Amino acid sequence: MRLLLKQVGELKEYLSYYVSAKTDSVKLGWWNIALWMVLSALGFITLGGFLITASWFVLNGCAEGLGVICGNRFWIGRIVTGVVALAGSGLGMFCAVARRKRLSRQRTVQRYEKRQARQQTAFGHAVCDQATDAPAPNK
Repeated sequence: MRLLLKQVGELKEYLSYYVSAKTDSVKLGWWNIALWMVLSALGFITLGGFLITASWFVLNGCAEGLGVICGNRFWIGRIVTGVVALAGSGLGMFCAVARRKRLSRQRTVQRYEKRQARQQTAFGHAVCDQATDAPAPNK
């Protein structure tokens, strides 16, 4: 009986050890995820700051150059550079949205065409055939 109680105690200790190790493993996993999230956020902030600074230097240089070309009227260079930058950004966003919408529509059409082809193979007709062959509803 003592041997059995000793073995049960030993089993409880081993089970407790196992659960503790698994708990620590899960905690370490969450800690690693949190650490990667913080490092990623810092990286994005650093990259964003770098891009903003670089853009400022380029746009400021363009504005000053145009100002010199316009007879040292720097305000004209700044206005022209700002308008061109805003117009370029707007055009770029418009093109990106239009392309995304076009690709989305193409994927949707392809998905339905494939589905209709499967229907044609399986049933001998597709939903579009049934819709054109159906009589108009009486009102």
